[in-house]
Amino acid sequence: MSIWESVYVHPLHHPGAAWLSAALVLGGVLRRLPFFYAFLIGALAVSAADAMITGGWSQLGGESHPAYVGLSWFFVLAGDYRVFLLLERYGEPRPERWSGGAGVWVRALGWALVASVTVGIISVSSELFSASARRLYLTYELIALGMVALVWRLRVFGSMPPEDPVRRWLSRVAIFVMVQYALWAGADVVILAGYEVGHLLRMIPNLMYYALFLPVVFLSAPPLEDR
Repeated sequence: MSIWESVYVHPLHHPGAAWLSAALVLGGVLRRLPFFYAFLIGALAVSAADAMITGGWSQLGGESHPAYVGLSWFFVLAGDYRVFLLLERYGEPRPERWSGGAGVWVRALGWALVASVTVGIISVSSELFSASARRLYLTYELIALGMVALVWRLRVFGSMPPEDPVRRWLSRVAIFVMVQYALWAGADVVILAGYEVGHLLRMIPNLMYYALFLPVVFLSAPPLEDR
């Protein structure tokens, strides 16, 4: 294969250029929408890309592909980020800006990074955990569960008036996510105990994460025209 043919068949050409174009157009469209609908569409696009790239229909060939681990980490981070972004953005009383301000996005990223960074440090410093991906999953799930509970307590439950319908909505969303992580952790405990049925149990939080989170956010939301 010549160098020019290699350039032609390189994935950066196709589908890379198409994905980049789609991302730029989508970003421009989302910026013109109210934040809530932009959030839903953006999160839906990322979730669909996650399922397609890291799921059973992936063309990457699984973990053997050099990009698989990095992409998997990105999508895990994005999945947590959408939760913290929602809690931070609507935890603000009446944000003057569409985005809620840079602080909202930075804080959400900081919360989302805690579990990833902690598990990354553990994986390279402990033979017990580096030898078992399942233990790392369990550790991540428990830390993420704790972080969602903490942010919900600080930004929603402890700072918004009880009668605020947005507070009740964010609480429902946070509790949904905490249950999801608790179910993931419980399933991993079952797997680590030697019971393969734990993989079947993991399907429940998987469906909550990929198929139910955004419908729950959308269908349970109060009117948000002024938020």
